[in-house]
Amino acid sequence: MSGERGTFPQLLVAQSERLDDRVALREKQYGIWQQVTWRQYAARVREVSLGLAALGLERGDRVAVISGNRPAWLYFELAAQAVGAIPLGIYVDSLPAQIRQILDHSEARIVLVEDQEQADKVLSVRDTLPNLERIAVDDLRGLETYRDPMLIELDAVAEAGRSSTPANPGSSRSSSRADAGLLDDRGHLVVIDRMQDVLRLGDGSRFSPALIENRLKFSPYIREAVVIGEDRPHVVALIQIDMGNVGNWAEANRLPFTTFKDLSQKREVSALVAETVARVNQGLPAAARIGGFALLEKELDADDDELTRTQKVRRGTILRKYASMIDELYSPAGRAGEVGRVAAGGRR
Repeated sequence: MSGERGTFPQLLVAQSERLDDRVALREKQYGIWQQVTWRQYAARVREVSLGLAALGLERGDRVAVISGNRPAWLYFELAAQAVGAIPLGIYVDSLPAQIRQILDHSEARIVLVEDQEQADKVLSVRDTLPNLERIAVDDLRGLETYRDPMLIELDAVAEAGRSSTPANPGSSRSSSRADAGLLDDRGHLVVIDRMQDVLRLGDGSRFSPALIENRLKFSPYIREAVVIGEDRPHVVALIQIDMGNVGNWAEANRLPFTTFKDLSQKREVSALVAETVARVNQGLPAAARIGGFALLEKELDADDDELTRTQKVRRGTILRKYASMIDELYSPAGRAGEVGRVAAGGRR
């Protein structure tokens, strides 16, 4: 199927047959990356798709998703497309009134919510939404005592799919209105017009910031990473530690600390992150290896315009706000190999 276009559900089926037990998704839970194979991915989508059909969802119906970036979103959205329904996304920080307006305008019949916070928002306005029939929930923590018949666990939707035996083959069905993509020669799913940017160093060597950032974030000790290097002599990175996991590590190693800032400034923490950077560098081409890094002394925050409403890093803001720290990483002292530096909103 090299280069063949199709709907996402169709491509998922092809991927599951082609790649089977190779890893398709990773999700960090309690600091540990959990893996989902292509076969498991397709099976889950098929179960949810059949479950949605069992709930009465039909071609042309609308569904909504209020969730952060997690596998459940993919399962639900692809499952809806497989039925022929039209999915739409709603920002997780939307107010109840904003959610009501979107759900009312779209006439969504089912909405997937990530957790109790999002469920409560929808429940607070559901009396004004005559078309809304079900609220599927991914994470039920905090909802154990709720007895609202509109609520249903996403796992229960999948279980209904496993128990049903419809004539149509689940996720091999597709909607002509679903988004399109293609498979490359290596079997990788490519989303058209959403290719990750590839930048160039000063000498013309290419590197992918997103690739390096994602590899850094495989570490349970790194929450965010911003890789810099465009038109520069080499790659550097600004890194935000994961307070929970690094804090647990510090306690286990009897390293006292008080605040995020205090913890991020510890030389032991800098050395811990340096080990991750060294491991990542081993798997990168020479031109893309990280030549220096700095530890941020605060968590990136959407209120400071450092993150988007979907919790994605605003690269332009980071480059401006931390310009002095970035320049320092490229100074002779930075190139001398000092292990880690601490950034504070661009100030030392």
